[in-house]
Amino acid sequence: MANSELEALKQEIYNLARKEAESIIKEAEAKAKLIIQQAKQRAEEIIKSKIEHALREARRDVNLRIASIKMKKRAELIKIKEDYVKKAFDEAYKIIQEYPLKNNEEYKKVLFNLMLDSLKEIINYGDEFIVFANERDIILIREVLTEVEDKVFEMSGRRIHISIHDKPIASIGGIILSTKDNKVFFNNTFEARLQYVKEAYLHKIYEMLFEGKLNDEKRRN
Repeated sequence: MANSELEALKQEIYNLARKEAESIIKEAEAKAKLIIQQAKQRAEEIIKSKIEHALREARRDVNLRIASIKMKKRAELIKIKEDYVKKAFDEAYKIIQEYPLKNNEEYKKVLFNLMLDSLKEIINYGDEFIVFANERDIILIREVLTEVEDKVFEMSGRRIHISIHDKPIASIGGIILSTKDNKVFFNNTFEARLQYVKEAYLHKIYEMLFEGKLNDEKRRN
């Protein structure tokens, strides 16, 4: 083979090798770009996912804190309302406690009516009854006892007998009336009546104490 032919062959082999190399490089570059693009896209997806997760956690944390603050404020509001209601009943208790001392004759009529009210509740359980009261009220009850028995006879035609228990009870006022055998009784003390009002009308009491304040607050806002 002549030198010229050998050189031409070498050149041909060189050109083919270069083209092959260039093709391989281009393919590698394309693959590299695709890998980089995919990696970049994946990284962006991961970052986006992390951000969304962080935002969800932040929102959840904020909502929990808001709920906690609301619960705390609600608990504080309930405590304030309870304190006001307690003060209102404490004041009522004080007024009731002082009432018999300031209105002796009027209070005697109250005891008379309390006995009649109590008899309406348990009169069907017998004709003999026992009345319990504090030491001060026992003296006043003795003064109206016969009048109560006569009033019952006038109203129902029944003759009943009421005796006073000799041991005073611890009460600010009012009475407890029981049948002679103590199996049936009706608590008509001031404490019992106050507790009944508290349980039966607590919702109304809250409205009376706070409705105006709530409406004023709404108007201000």
